[in-house]
Amino acid sequence: MLTKKETLLNLVELKPAQSEWHLPLFHAICIGTPLLICLLIDRFEYGLMATMPSLVALYYPNKLSTANKMLCMFLCSFTMIVSVAIGLLFSFNSIAAVLSFGIYSSAVHWLSNYYKLHNPRSFFFIMAASVMVCIPINADTMPLMVGLVALGTISTCIIAFIYSILTRTKEDSPSKVYIAFDSSFDAKQSLVVGLFMSISLYVAFYFDLNKPYWVPIACLTVLQGVSFSHVKIRSIHRVLGTSIGVGIAWVLSLYVSSPMTIIVGIMSLQFIIGHLIPRNYGLAVMFITPLTILLTDFNATDVGISSASMIDRLFDNIIGCIIGLVGGWVIYELDKKVLSIVKSNTSAH
Repeated sequence: MLTKKETLLNLVELKPAQSEWHLPLFHAICIGTPLLICLLIDRFEYGLMATMPSLVALYYPNKLSTANKMLCMFLCSFTMIVSVAIGLLFSFNSIAAVLSFGIYSSAVHWLSNYYKLHNPRSFFFIMAASVMVCIPINADTMPLMVGLVALGTISTCIIAFIYSILTRTKEDSPSKVYIAFDSSFDAKQSLVVGLFMSISLYVAFYFDLNKPYWVPIACLTVLQGVSFSHVKIRSIHRVLGTSIGVGIAWVLSLYVSSPMTIIVGIMSLQFIIGHLIPRNYGLAVMFITPLTILLTDFNATDVGISSASMIDRLFDNIIGCIIGLVGGWVIYELDKKVLSIVKSNTSAH
């Protein structure tokens, strides 16, 4: 069990870098390309919609062959499109949204673990569904939004293919397509994740929060811990990192005065996050927070970020972390107790 001092030290401790320096640059280019294209055609608000699916670039498998890399990118892109479509389809009613979001979260979490998808695993797929299911939308605009998401993933796949060719090495030469499976993965965890995704979204709707999707996003982040002690550490890091991240977002809001500045800000933040995520999650959260605020709360018409959205972000994050802690206890601690009771009863007979 880590002490408070060790927990705080983990927030600033950097692990050795495990990836090439140009991989975060690839991520930044992927996320900035839709914005730049839409800025050139004078449809910057479309670029903000097309940028979120570009986060599939974070699933780029750097150690595989080109064929495997592109297969992974295509599958992740398809899942991202489905996530957005599911969210939009059931956003017409809060009850339908809560139920469908929980079922879909459970399914995509199970699939991500079954196919051994590397970190951030199911996070951005569920995040996309969470944001979309909270947006009341006219049925006439749904095809446009799904189309923009598809275009965002297409641009990412094109850039990923070029990047894989430029960085190809002899170790990447095998062309056999291989998909890893983890048949031993316990599906109960996915069911619990889906349940607590529904609970977190319901709580956000019940209290009529301005940006309800932040609650399940924070809850999911905490639930991705590999043990209950890890869940607790992630919740502490999430709250501290988000608090600092909101401050960074407030500073950035003072300098966001044009579409070009928002593009530079988003690409810069993504580059920093790409370096920090494998080295220290707590530090990465400090920059993930302003990035997600820019992606989801930025007002393309007025070119700015409201202070209220940043305060709501911190409040919603605390609620989500509390729900995530309960969910983590159910996954890791309650499951242990149930297993011990079953074993004791079995041995008694």
